[in-house]
Amino acid sequence: MIRLFKVFLFIIFIAPLLSYSQSVGLQQETNVFTENVDLYNNNNIYQYKIPDEYQGTPYYHNSFLLGNVYMNGKLIENNVSLRYNVFADELEYKKSGEQGDKQTFAIIKSEDIYVTINNETIIFKATKGYFLVVFDGTNFSLLKKLKKKYYPFKKATTSLTTDVPAIFMDEESYFISTKDGVLKEFTGSKNKKLKVFSTKYNQAKSYIKEKKLDINKEKDLKRLIMYLDNLNSSEL
Repeated sequence: MIRLFKVFLFIIFIAPLLSYSQSVGLQQETNVFTENVDLYNNNNIYQYKIPDEYQGTPYYHNSFLLGNVYMNGKLIENNVSLRYNVFADELEYKKSGEQGDKQTFAIIKSEDIYVTINNETIIFKATKGYFLVVFDGTNFSLLKKLKKKYYPFKKATTSLTTDVPAIFMDEESYFISTKDGVLKEFTGSKNKKLKVFSTKYNQAKSYIKEKKLDINKEKDLKRLIMYLDNLNSSEL
């Protein structure tokens, strides 16, 4: 698994950041980026001993794909190899063309840093981890949280049973985020999901009925958020 290394991230990021801009503001951002590299490295995923063979995948995409890294809205790395390790909830990084896991590092977990891979944006929310951005509006954003639940290998206990291979199972959930920093999860039945919109409950319910939406489906939930975003109010 990937661990954060201060010295490696310093080497990888400090040079392009310094060459990107000579402004004092960006220099200060660079210092924060390198000095707080271990700020959110408090998970316990490294306790697992993952076998060489398993079903499923711990990654969003198995292969490294070209993407961009942004900090405080500024592009700091262009067309670099990135991969989202969902199980570890880490963004893995390596320079284009480099091979081997020994050359793979983890990007610092910070709300100031986000990446784009294959026209998809991945952001970080403190205490909640990484999210895929499904829709980013003026007032609201719809975010998808991916998880990988790991079930270890189980050896057959009798001659009548068989070995059960290790497997990664996919889980996902959806959140609404406001520009004021409020983050709420859609949980439970359709009616329970609607309770997220405490001040817009009636409007949301009417729109769902009018358009015959099934908000258990991502495309319909996105349509609902887009409609509410156009009401020009960020209050939930």
